Amino acid sequence: MLNRLPERLLGDAARVIGERLGLSFSRERWDDLQRKLGSAATELGHPDAAACARWLGSGSLAQHHIEILASHLTVGETYFYRDKEACDALKHVILPPLLESRLSAGRQLRIWSAGCSSGEEAFTVAIILRQLLPDIGKWSISIVGTDINAKALRKARRGIYSSWSFRGLPAHVKERFFHPHEKGRFSILPDIRSMVSFQYLNLCDPEYPMQLSDGVDIVICRNVFLYFSPEKLNSTLDRLVRSLAPGGWLIVSPVEVPCIKHPRLSAVTMPGVTLFCKADKEHKSVRPALERAMPARARPAAAWEMASESETRRHRPHSHSVPARTAGAVAEDGKCQLEEAQALFIRGLYEEAISALLALDGHKTDAQAGRAAGTNATRTRAIWSRQCNGPHSLLEPTSPTRLYSIWPV
Repeated sequence: MLNRLPERLLGDAARVIGERLGLSFSRERWDDLQRKLGSAATELGHPDAAACARWLGSGSLAQHHIEILASHLTVGETYFYRDKEACDALKHVILPPLLESRLSAGRQLRIWSAGCSSGEEAFTVAIILRQLLPDIGKWSISIVGTDINAKALRKARRGIYSSWSFRGLPAHVKERFFHPHEKGRFSILPDIRSMVSFQYLNLCDPEYPMQLSDGVDIVICRNVFLYFSPEKLNSTLDRLVRSLAPGGWLIVSPVEVPCIKHPRLSAVTMPGVTLFCKADKEHKSVRPALERAMPARARPAAAWEMASESETRRHRPHSHSVPARTAGAVAEDGKCQLEEAQALFIRGLYEEAISALLALDGHKTDAQAGRAAGTNATRTRAIWSRQCNGPHSLLEPTSPTRLYSIWPV
């Protein structure tokens, strides 16, 4: 059992981490923070979590300290083609008209994977571009991946991955763009690796490198904002929007969509995904470009629409033109929804976390969900019922402490 450190120590450590790394550790997550400080203590030159927390409270962090902390505090879970709907939108909706517009404008394209972790996301973009551009050698394409975790960046630069990174990648794509490596791993082809550069960047820094400060066509920042405090989220979002070129796109994870509010961004909802487009006087609407780009068979009457803020908050993936799913795909969807529910909890959105878990039963009403017999959802509700003393407690206000007991991350 964890011997909890004094609240003052943990509070000071959480404050400094929030200020310097942007990561939010609310009181309900202080046990998690203490465990992670314990794992980082030796590398930072301290005997235990208590000494590490006292040092952190002093605020005397150098650059290499932040890099070490980031390797222990951030979540590096990613894989190729992690969000199929977003990848499909990128390949079939966003990139075709963007590439067409650049044919007479220097054939230049700039894409930024912000919070790229070990590089799978950035290389996914490179693979998609290679598939779309048979004459890619005639283009000037910049794909930059940045992260605060220096260890993850070293892995990204190597471009060698285990089978776990390929669980979302079609087999034929893996065969085309990767070579077998030792110990069952695979290395990405040199011509794909050369399309992407990686560099260290703390998104909480007040200024970004010149190459990322403006004129970026697409910024992909997935599963980053959900760990930020509201203040850091808003300031970072503002800098990312400034980095975007007029008509540029911001791609975040589905669970982060409700957090994105900026006067220069318009939410665009398509089947299974919501993206954000930066508009100005010359780009008042992205509707015509999307209608030209989206295949007619994938564009039913309301397949996508410009979403209002309230619609964005209520966003759930649409079911238009979605083929029958295999049992394996349904199971994977359930896993993703559980991950989204956990992410909502981490941000303190407790009622939204409950709704996300109820959605595992097929978006049934609360009463129906209470009687449903889903696997993961039923197991989770059973845990909640034991914590909250009643079979219907899931439908009642749930305290952060009770909810946190489900995910002792």
